[in-house]
Amino acid sequence: SPSSAASDVYKRQLQVARFVAQKLGEKGYYVFMTRMGSYAVADTKNEDMRLRKEFMKLDIFDAAISIHMNSYPDDRSVDGTRLFYYKEGTKGQTLATIILDEICKATGQRNRGTNSGDLMVVREPVAPSALVECGFISNANEERLLANPNYQEKLAPVSYTHLTLPTT
Repeated sequence: SPSSAASDVYKRQLQVARFVAQKLGEKGYYVFMTRMGSYAVADTKNEDMRLRKEFMKLDIFDAAISIHMNSYPDDRSVDGTRLFYYKEGTKGQTLATIILDEICKATGQRNRGTNSGDLMVVREPVAPSALVECGFISNANEERLLANPNYQEKLAPVSYTHLTLPTT
């Protein structure tokens, strides 16, 4: 069923986020996750999004990373990893490029590049931010990989913990 499939994707995204948080925590970083389970931050979608924006605007984070899985049902052969950032020439673009290179190195997946986008999760944070599209669930091979915990862990390279962002 569609709701079951969406639930599976959500669980996979959350597991990848947990791997990222674990690896960053092991390196001594403080990690703030907006959720650790299948619950929302608030009772309604609008209130949930409003509170998430408030969290993102706090000036206490070094980076904001949002984990997602892509889908393109019109062409199920489409594969690879893609990252988004808000604006060209920013620390967010640098962050997205570093993460994309590391994920592709760790997984062997096709590098679909980085793109700027006016997306809430990269627009609202004060800190440099990146949206990670881990792969395409519409591609049968990538869908199998994205369901595998060993592969999910590869999507959280240890090198996330060595990010050095430019000061300009």
